[in-house]
Amino acid sequence: LSPTDRLGRYDFHSTDLMVDWALARGMKVKGHVLCWHVTTPPLVEDLPPDEVREQLRRHIFTTMGHFRGRIKVWDVVNESLAPDGTLAENVFLRKLGPGYIEQCFRWAHEADPGAFLIYNDNKVEGMGPDSPNAAKSDGFYSLLRDLVQRGVPVHGAGIQAHFNA
Repeated sequence: LSPTDRLGRYDFHSTDLMVDWALARGMKVKGHVLCWHVTTPPLVEDLPPDEVREQLRRHIFTTMGHFRGRIKVWDVVNESLAPDGTLAENVFLRKLGPGYIEQCFRWAHEADPGAFLIYNDNKVEGMGPDSPNAAKSDGFYSLLRDLVQRGVPVHGAGIQAHFNA
């Protein structure tokens, strides 16, 4: 079976080895990522919305539950914004609507109430009319402001640095 045929089946062996190795050496580990369209199996496109919702919820609870007490910081949702600052067209938006981001954070908080939960995105570091990333940066701020104002348990913002040298 390929990994994309294994919805609901987990093998944490290799990840456990890495996490335990890091923790034994006094390192902190951040979980990346619970919801990201890029790492979602293509077969999810064929599932009805209720099944997508249930599979995403199960994934968050299973993964966070397995690492509870060892991984205390999580990127919950990754790269949900388009370059223009609107929500990116992805399987989660198509199947679940814009509320999927909020729901992921609420599930993550329920799965591990003590975890530090982060929304993560890239190309959001620019501001002002001269920045090529201004629209996405504004969308990033607006998304986070809205979530926080509505009491969604978002504790931090991850800003990826995809710089060319």
